[in-house]
Amino acid sequence: MMRHAGYIASLKQLPRTELDRTVERALCDTLAQLGVAITSAAAARGHVLHNGVVDDLQLARIDLGDTECRVVLRFRASARRGETGRRDNQRLAGSAEASIDDAGRVSYLGITLSEERGFVPHDEGGEG
Repeated sequence: MMRHAGYIASLKQLPRTELDRTVERALCDTLAQLGVAITSAAAARGHVLHNGVVDDLQLARIDLGDTECRVVLRFRASARRGETGRRDNQRLAGSAEASIDDAGRVSYLGITLSEERGFVPHDEGGEG
């Protein structure tokens, strides 16, 4: 019985530029999943964020193994801060590692976050 090549084997046959595009496309298809992982990582740090959305994604490194593809990536994201009724947005930057298995399933781990400061108006010298 002939076995079909897995997802990782098909990635290994691609030229580098096509590999980068294919992996990026696979990750872009799971950005909602990354948004959930970001809000979960924030919760583990004691920050209540809701509706995490990835605004920008950059691949830093792609490592192809025998049964999985590991991708180190950087992202910028936004989420609503605090109570669900509030409208305050929080900007975040961070990194993550994505794992793509031989069936093409993506999971995210190792999320690091840093909050980006929002615009703070200059003190005009008034009494405070």
